[in-house]
Amino acid sequence: MWNFSFTGRVLDIDGKKLKVWEQLTEFLDFELGQRRVLTRVINMENNLQSLLRICYELDPEDFDFDDSAEAGFAEELAEEHYCHEVQLTAILGERGLGPEYYHHETQFQEE
Repeated sequence: MWNFSFTGRVLDIDGKKLKVWEQLTEFLDFELGQRRVLTRVINMENNLQSLLRICYELDPEDFDFDDSAEAGFAEELAEEHYCHEVQLTAILGERGLGPEYYHHETQFQEE
């Protein structure tokens, strides 16, 4: 049982409609105040399957951040982790040691 299930949702990533076929994992990172999810998706145009990694920030008030500076530091650290993960995935994919990296993007939700 997931805290938030992406299964069945259609996401627009890089101009492509991807339908979440199955949610594989969900991890709540208390230190960074974010949730990370791994899903299996289907491209609705060509039926190709892919893995999609989703990271999203949660309300900082729900975590043990002492002040806004600490929350800002956690946000910067989360961004660094994200960038390193993208770089590592691309390198491993290029060398045939993991899935082929396709694309990443950042989306913002209005408050």
